[in-house]
Amino acid sequence: MKILLVSSRYAPHVSGGAERVAQTLVETLASLGHEPVVLTTQHGKEPLERTVGGVRVRAVPLRNVYDLSRKQRPRSLKPLWHVIDSWNPFMTRSVARIIQEERPDVIHTNLVTGFSPSVWSVARDAGVPVVHIALDHYVICARSGMAIDGVQCASQHASCALLSVPRVRAARTISAVIGPSEYVLRRHRQYRAFDGIPSFVIPFPCDLTRGPDEEPAARCGRGGPLRIGIMGRVEENKGVRLLLDAAARLPSNGWNLRIAGWGDPAFVAALQARYANPLLEFVGPVDPRSFLASLDLLVFPSLVPDTFGMSAAEALTMGVPVIASTRGALPEMIEKGRNGFLFDPDEEGSLDRVLQQAVRDPAGVRRLAAASIESAARFDPKSVTERYLDVYRSIRQ
Repeated sequence: MKILLVSSRYAPHVSGGAERVAQTLVETLASLGHEPVVLTTQHGKEPLERTVGGVRVRAVPLRNVYDLSRKQRPRSLKPLWHVIDSWNPFMTRSVARIIQEERPDVIHTNLVTGFSPSVWSVARDAGVPVVHIALDHYVICARSGMAIDGVQCASQHASCALLSVPRVRAARTISAVIGPSEYVLRRHRQYRAFDGIPSFVIPFPCDLTRGPDEEPAARCGRGGPLRIGIMGRVEENKGVRLLLDAAARLPSNGWNLRIAGWGDPAFVAALQARYANPLLEFVGPVDPRSFLASLDLLVFPSLVPDTFGMSAAEALTMGVPVIASTRGALPEMIEKGRNGFLFDPDEEGSLDRVLQQAVRDPAGVRRLAAASIESAARFDPKSVTERYLDVYRSIRQ
């Protein structure tokens, strides 16, 4: 089967979990004998083609008031960018040309930011069925995160409601929608997105593998201080300050905490100065497998509603239990006392209590390693990809 995967960002330009998910999926599709082709955007003026991981990647120029590669985007142009991105007529010709040249059996849309939902209408006109993956809240939220400045949106704002009208309408043309969690599908249905569209809950694939020294028995026998970590973007809305405040109230020994990931240098420097502690280390960007192999416990303290939680899934795959917030999809992944613990960011002292209990009983935390690995079996790339293929086949019938 030939699958055209549409994603506004793709390797080697990786800025988050969405790109890693897409790459794992297409490379697994290729390993199973299928023919995936990736369509992505780039900031140059001419289309280009490259091979990444044995898969052809075709990149077309992003046509809007600025491209996604700009770190500092003019605030005055952002509203116009979002208006155009609700229905971008400047991208349709490029997308139509690629579809005509590739003639895929199925189109899989991953990140349509930049392409806009007009890609779905182009696919419909070409007679190619589309499966859309609800990676985030893009269809119903201009910012895609249902949060502003780290505060979860209780409901859809008026501006997002207006911008979502063409997106929701265009979504009616797709053949199926897949959500990595029940949460994200339920949230979209709340605003009539994907009404009448067959929907499926399939988790993201996770391709991390463990070494012999990372098996449950080895982890249980570690002893020593509890090794705690957080991995991802170092941002306010990811709960890093909440975690550091809770860590500051822990006992003066029996634990250490490593902060991994990238963030605004000024923000990171301010955190380092305020929370200076010999038990605390900022390690910057890391290789996920190596970093998780060094931990006994991962904390995922997000203040915004994540649609999946890739670093939590990666931790479980490596046998590392997770303390996660009750935001978004995380409660679907974490089973209290089996593969981790949950806390409510809105409840004062909730994270403190969970962390303090973990530090008091590090052996108990390490005993969750085997069950954590067992709970992560559903993230196996081959199993996940086979479920995607079942959906592809169902919409071609």
